[in-house]
Parts: sequence; structure tokens; C-alpha cells
Amino acid sequence: MKLLLMLLVSGLTGFVNPFIGTDGHGHTFPGATYPFGMVQLSPDTRLEGWDGCSGYHYSDKVVYGFSHTHLSGTGCSDYGDILLMPVEGYVKAALTHDDYSSGFSHGSESAKPGYYSVHLDRWNVDVELTAGRRTGMHRYTFKEKAKPEVMMDFNHRDSVIGARISVTKTKTSTIVKGLRRSYGWSGDQPVFYYIVYSAPAINVWQQDSTRLLLQFPKQADGRIIAKIGLSSVSEENAKANLDSEMPEGSFDFEALRRSTLAAWEKYLDKIEIPTEDKDAATTFYTALYHTAMAPNVMSDVNGDYYGHDKQIHKAVGYDQYTVFSLWDTFRALHPLMTIIEPERTSDFISSFLAIYSQSGRLPVWELWGYETECMIGFHSVPVIVDAYAKGIRDFDADLALDAMVASANYPKFGLEEFNRYGYVPADKARESVSKTQEYAFDDWCIASFAQKLTDAKMGKLTNVPGKLDSLDAFAYGRYKKVYEEYIRRARYWKNLFDPETHFMRPRFADGSWLTPFNPKQLGTHYTEGNAWQYSFMVPQDIDTFIKMYGGDKAFCERLDSLFNTSSEVEGFISDVTGLIGQYAQGNEPSHHMAYLYSYAGEPEKTAYYVDRICKTLYGPGPDGLCGNEDCGQMSAWYVFSALGFYPVTPGTDIYVIGTPQFDRAIIHLSNGNRFTINAKRASSSDIYVQSATCGSYPEHFRSFITHDQIMAGEDLLMVLGPKAGEKFGRRDADRPHTAIDFEPRQDRIR
Repeated sequence: MKLLLMLLVSGLTGFVNPFIGTDGHGHTFPGATYPFGMVQLSPDTRLEGWDGCSGYHYSDKVVYGFSHTHLSGTGCSDYGDILLMPVEGYVKAALTHDDYSSGFSHGSESAKPGYYSVHLDRWNVDVELTAGRRTGMHRYTFKEKAKPEVMMDFNHRDSVIGARISVTKTKTSTIVKGLRRSYGWSGDQPVFYYIVYSAPAINVWQQDSTRLLLQFPKQADGRIIAKIGLSSVSEENAKANLDSEMPEGSFDFEALRRSTLAAWEKYLDKIEIPTEDKDAATTFYTALYHTAMAPNVMSDVNGDYYGHDKQIHKAVGYDQYTVFSLWDTFRALHPLMTIIEPERTSDFISSFLAIYSQSGRLPVWELWGYETECMIGFHSVPVIVDAYAKGIRDFDADLALDAMVASANYPKFGLEEFNRYGYVPADKARESVSKTQEYAFDDWCIASFAQKLTDAKMGKLTNVPGKLDSLDAFAYGRYKKVYEEYIRRARYWKNLFDPETHFMRPRFADGSWLTPFNPKQLGTHYTEGNAWQYSFMVPQDIDTFIKMYGGDKAFCERLDSLFNTSSEVEGFISDVTGLIGQYAQGNEPSHHMAYLYSYAGEPEKTAYYVDRICKTLYGPGPDGLCGNEDCGQMSAWYVFSALGFYPVTPGTDIYVIGTPQFDRAIIHLSNGNRFTINAKRASSSDIYVQSATCGSYPEHFRSFITHDQIMAGEDLLMVLGPKAGEKFGRRDADRPHTAIDFEPRQDRIR
């Protein structure tokens, strides 16, 4: 009852703690932003270092200012554009970080969705921040009799390769506009800005093209308000973005704050969790909050945006997005979006295809119109195929297939060797094992997509219509060729499976294995992991994988070894955290592994480890993430797992049941339906599913559900007990499956 009263007063945003993930290695930021918004207005407390990737770390005691772009949970630094810092009585001859920084304490700091505040001890100024979709607002309250000043530093964090500042004073305001072009993780990031202050400056001290000090007259209420619009295109577009959310002449901070709060309420309300456990509600709703921190809208209110060909483009009929951390987010974040944000998913795919038309390939890790070339694979592909498999099809499918094939044959990063040898040889490219496995999965997605196009347009691939017109015949021939080529490549993972050690093992171009071989050795041949953490990355062909281990029992024993072996590793990779044995929840390659038990008929072990991970590696405090948030992936894993199911193989319509963390959950779908999850248990220790009834399906013991069942709004009832269910998920027909049944020619399969 107490929690219900809190919900009525504060709404779901009252359960969000933006400080979760700001401590440890979560790399999140606590500042103000709009769901999937262009602006992330947040304090900067750290200028460099791996744990400063978001610009903020909970252990810091000094704030340097408040910039307008931040990355959520990444392992590389960028952004931190357009830094503002209120000061008073500033007398230094130079404008430098150390000179204008201020101490602060968490006791005088507050954060809620769309709002952040802090007291600056040195300057005795209260700072409040809020943000709209493409705008930000600062409200500074100075002490009595103070003469307000604001420092503007555009030479913050990344290297500046071009900048300009223009200042105009009117009778009632000060306008500062210009450009900051920087080089960091993104090799070329143009940010245009248009800032309007609520008072005319009496003095302007400009140190150079990147630093400025504004001095204002004493204000009756002690407040100076700054509102800002950003754009990748022009100052004029930045102004238009600002005017679209905050009319000219208005400085209504509270109006923007309320509007953004309402947007967050609407987003969080997509999943309703009735619970009396405030900490559990905080953990869940903050995770859901984090899933809307990226991708971010990049196109302006008029549709303009800066493209990968360094030209200005216009998004027509959709919004162009940026910040695609696809190696991370293809696994759970994007599958979650197919359920709760199908329309936005369409925009993501349109964004991919626009990038392909400008650059010749799909994005890998895209940032503000620039391909960072970070991480491996070409994981735009599973995002597109997953959406298509789930009925999100309002995009040019033939163009998408072209883009997939072009990306799969991009002549870099070991792809040429992958196609030549049937694997990436360890003496030809770094991270060869991980690349082989992820390329094989992406290729399976391409084959699956080609088959789906055939099914959608001309009937089953194995049942060609007797008569085809010339256009259909050409399309059929093309789809068949793509399917056969890429289903063959999808099986190349077999070439690195060592039958002696049962690990995915590095192999040289001459066919020999790497010797000596240490499965706990991090890096070199694996991406942010080791052989333990990559030897279960075969989501497209799990049935075959289990057979190669010797069957269900042997496979489950191998998974047991993964979770129960020593957590000691050889070498150091900062991303490998949250270890249970050699399972690493803090990094993405492990995220599907606990669910693999269900494929071999032991779903109780899936339930055990999923429950353990949820309860011990997520929490309601600043250290509530055991690893990098990675643009929503860590949190999307929790959202799915807390609901009770997970998408092990994006590109299929199957979700594997684990164990729900709540007795009831309701997903409010955009089609008007509601998908309700009910967990019937006698006590909180009842975590093992005995039966799972979904809608009218009679198979009460299936350990999986389908996307269609969710979108149809069929109720899912899970009966839980203190020990493994005798029938649940035991029969082969009651288990999830993935298998490559097509038998291609055997060249390059060793």
C-alpha cells in the first residue's frame, strides 16, 4: 500500500535512480535527457580515463562544468560538447578547467528523469538542468548580491579541429552561437549550437575561438537561465530546434521539465510492475530508463542531418538516429525495442539504410555521422532481420539485402580471410575466433532474411511456384543464391571447434591449432574475453552445437563447468567483470549463456543462474551495474530477465523462459493489446517453473514463447516451485531449438 501511494504521487519516474551505474564500471551519467533525445545535459567530473567515459564518476569530488552530449555506459570516450559553468568573482587571467572547477557533495546533488541539480561549493551557486528532445536548459541561482558569470569552454575533452563563437546582445538577452568541430572516438564531429541567456551580458571576455566568459548584472531573483539548441547541420537549424521546444522569448524551465517528465512517464508506463518492493522497482525502472538513453535522434526538427559522406541529408518520413553500439545492443536492447518501440525500430532500420546509401555498408559502431570501426561483426544485420521476423517490415527489404551482402563482403577486418579459409586464421587477423563466430552468426541472419523474403513474396523456398513472371524469377534466383551462399558460411563456426578440448580454439591458415592453448587467456584471439566466454557463441545452430559436445547431458555438464570453474583469468581486460566462474555478466558475449541449459532440457539451471545474476549483479545503488551499461544492453538484459524470458537468437521469434523476478508484469503494446505475465508461487524462494501457460496454446510445459503470442496480448501464467519441474521443458518438443538443416556443399567446412 505504501508503494502504491508513492506511485500515485510521483509516477513511475519516482522509481528511477539515474545514479545507478555511475559508480564502479557502469559508465553511466546522471544528467538530464529526453527518451532517445539528442541532448544529454550532465555534469562533467572526470576529464579522462576509462572510468570517465561518460564524463562522470560517483567517486569524484570536483565538477568542471555541464556539457550537452554524453555517452551512456560505453568503453570509449567521446562527446562532452559545449561546456557551461556558472562562476562568480572569477579573477584568473586564463580560462582553464582547474581554475573554474568547483567541489560538490552528493548530499547537495539530485537527479530524476529529465532533471539534475547540484550546489557548487566554491561558487555558492545552485545549478539545475533539464532537457528536451533536441534542447537543454540551465537554471543557475546565485547567492544574494552576487554578480552572475558563466564560463563557456568548447575546448573540453576531445581535440578541437574547428570552432567559432558569435555573441549578440539584445535589451533582454544574450545570444551565443557557433560551431564546435572535434576529433575523438569520432573522427569528425560537428556540433552547431544556439544559446540564449535570460539577461544581457555587461561584459564579454573571449580568450579564443573556444573559451568565453560572460558577466551579467545582478538579478532580482538571483537567476540566470540559459537555453540551447544543438544541430549537426547549422546554427540556423540549432535555433529552429530550440524554437520548436521553447518559443522565442520564453525561459520557462519548469514547462520543459514537466514536458520531459511526461515523456519519461509515457515510456516507463510501457511496462507496469506492481510490487511492494521499492528497491526492486528502482532496479527495474532504472534499467528500463537506461534502455532509452540511446540510440539518439540526430536529424533536426526539419529532417536535416550530417551524413557519413560529409554531406547534408534530409530524413523524410522518419527520424535519423545515431549512437549505434551494435556489438552490444543487437543481443537484447534492439529485440526489446521490437516489443515496446516497433515504430522507432523502423526508424533505426531506415537510419541504417541511409548510412549504407552514404557509405557503402551498414553501421558497425556509428557515432554522429561517423563510423568508429569499433568492435567486430556487422550487427546491423541481426537488428534488421529480427525486426523483419517480428513483422516490422515498413522498409525496402531488397535494399536491406543489398546492404547486408555488401557489409558481409567488406574487404577488411578478416572478412576476406573468413570467406577464403572458412574461418579467420589466427595468423591473419587479431580476435580471430570471435570474428569467425560473429561473422557466421551474421551470415546466418542474411540467409534467414533471404529465405523470409522468398516466403513473403513467392511461397516456400523448397516449393517454387510453377510459373513466375520475369521479375519474380529474377528475385527468386537472387534470393536462392544468397540463401545458399550465406547458410554455408553460417556453419563456419564448426571450423574452430576443437573436438579435443571442446573449446573454440585459434587456428592458423595451414589448419594447425594454436599451441600451447590456455582457455583462460584474455584477448588477442578473442574480443574482450577468452575461450570460455566465446565457446558458447553459436546462437544460430544450438542443436548441432549440443550434438558436437556429445548430447544434452555432456552439454549441460560443460555449462556447469563454465559457471563453477575458477574465476581466475590470464591477462587483464577491464570489461570482463561480474564473474561467476568464467561467465562474465559485465560483458556482452556471456549474456545468453544461462539460457542455453533450456535447449538441452535442463531449464531449472537456467532459472537458477538467471535468478542469481538478477539478485546479485544488479541493484538500486550507484554501484548497481557490474559492468559497462553499453548503451542499454546491460539494462535490457535485466528487463527481459526480470520479466521472465530472453531472446537468445535475434532473428527468430523465440524467447526462452527463465524465471520472473516479479509476481505480475504488464506490457502495454503499441497495437493496443496488453501482454500480462503472472507468476504463481508460494514464496520468494520458488524460482523454478513447473508449467507455463500462454493464451490458448495447450503445451503447458514449453520453455519458450513466441513474439506473436506477446503481440497478441495473450496472458502468460507461470507456476513456480522450490525445485525443478518434472515436465517443464523436458521433452524435445517443449524446448527451444535453432538448427541449420540445409546441407550445403562441403568446401571450406573442415
